[in-house]
Amino acid sequence: MPTSFSAGSEVLWTPVLVKSDGSIRLASLDSRPPEASSETRKCGWLASRQPPRASRPCRQDTRTKASNPLVIDVTPLFLSPQLEPTGILFDARFTLTLLLHLSPTDTFKMVVSLVELGARVFVVPFGRYFLPQIILRRTHEHPHLPDIVLWQMGTGGTSMMQVNTAFVRVLDAI
Repeated sequence: MPTSFSAGSEVLWTPVLVKSDGSIRLASLDSRPPEASSETRKCGWLASRQPPRASRPCRQDTRTKASNPLVIDVTPLFLSPQLEPTGILFDARFTLTLLLHLSPTDTFKMVVSLVELGARVFVVPFGRYFLPQIILRRTHEHPHLPDIVLWQMGTGGTSMMQVNTAFVRVLDAI
């Protein structure tokens, strides 16, 4: 089975197996070829965002002032919350609309109180596909405390914030 590769344009091509129901599974070296399987599968390729270059790592320490285009500080929105939805462009792929006025009151008050004590709120990437998530990072006086995930794209679970998302690179543009 072939391995992932990139031929430029910050696109990573990954081999996948496509099942008859349309679901996909990442192919690996130990994957059985489609003809040896009991179900109908086809080989295919999944195009996704190429991981960031090592010169600007995705998991940088957001406590530093180093610039990283995949880490967006949105703390000021919590210090003077707007009644209007606030839009953010993430990674030139997604628009996130933060609906702070629709967030649960208790959660919003907790975040604001922690921000007033020095915590910061960031939009950062997570997972294999570098999807956006919003985290609350405590002050540098408490580096041992884990980040609080306020929202993650595509998790389907409950979240602590109301965020609308849209993919800005639609296929209609091709």
